[in-house]
Amino acid sequence: MIDSVTFFILLAFVVSAFFKGISGLGFSTICLGLLAFLVTPATAIALVIIPSLVSNLLVMVKAGNFVKSIHQYGLLYLSLVPGLISGVWLLTQVSVETSRITLGIVLVLYSLWALVHSQYELPTALAKKLQPI
Repeated sequence: MIDSVTFFILLAFVVSAFFKGISGLGFSTICLGLLAFLVTPATAIALVIIPSLVSNLLVMVKAGNFVKSIHQYGLLYLSLVPGLISGVWLLTQVSVETSRITLGIVLVLYSLWALVHSQYELPTALAKKLQPI
């Protein structure tokens, strides 16, 4: 028998995957919000990072443009490393309550932006210039 925390974590993953499938909003966006009710945001990020990366890789493979996507967004993926390291460090420096509030604000703003700009795409030339940022 699994304990209630493990059950809630598994339920958050299933619900997030379901809503990603029907809405297109990111797995991480939904799952982080759900998990933050039970665990710290730092723990939630640690739980979500691998499944999120795997699901994104599967989408790229299924779309048939895996190599093209890696070439197009490779610099972006590399630039995520310093951001991830500094973000994890920052999460260890602030209180859990501050990180929960910040996560909530960011998720609400992202969700509103995604709903309003659901078809938004940067022009290719601008996207290439902005990748390192």
